[in-house]
Amino acid sequence: MSCNYAAAVVLAGGKGSRMGYVEKALIMFDNTPLLMQTLRKLSQVVDTIVVALRDDRQREDFSKLFPSVVFVTDQYHNIGPLAGIEAGLAASNKEYTLVVGCDMPFINTDVIRYLLHKCRGFDVTIPRWDDGKLEPLHAVYRTSVIREEIGRCIKHGERFILAPVFKRKLVQYIDVCELTKFDLTLDTFKNVNSETDVNSIV
Repeated sequence: MSCNYAAAVVLAGGKGSRMGYVEKALIMFDNTPLLMQTLRKLSQVVDTIVVALRDDRQREDFSKLFPSVVFVTDQYHNIGPLAGIEAGLAASNKEYTLVVGCDMPFINTDVIRYLLHKCRGFDVTIPRWDDGKLEPLHAVYRTSVIREEIGRCIKHGERFILAPVFKRKLVQYIDVCELTKFDLTLDTFKNVNSETDVNSIV
């Protein structure tokens, strides 16, 4: 059953600088582009999925490959992932929005469902590791509140992806150990940042 109060945003606008400026979303993993794998997983959980890209040229290229996908482009340029999150939230028609990266081939749908189940009443619901590290690209955001917060952060030159999270008081931290009941090895958080990463997990 799909979650009727949440949408999902997939960030696919990165320039892939650590991979020789290739489109990470199009990297083949298990004979399927990473982006398609992500979309298939998320479609099991939510009905509305938006893919955030960096500019119109990238959208033109991607639209040819994924004609049925809803793409949006960054309103703010050369800002980094915050711009993609803002664009995705602007296109979300739900009270809450899950944000993930396009480079996570092992997204666990049970983990996502759990985060969405827990998110009601909070501005941010975000996984937290034992060392305090947070997972902003596996988090659920209250759509309108965080979009406005991102705008304020960008206006004041705060481009750190967690900047809007730290501005809010209604933040729910989900310890990752709590998620092992759904994903014992926590592979849901694994992402691809280099060709070496691709080769090591294939």
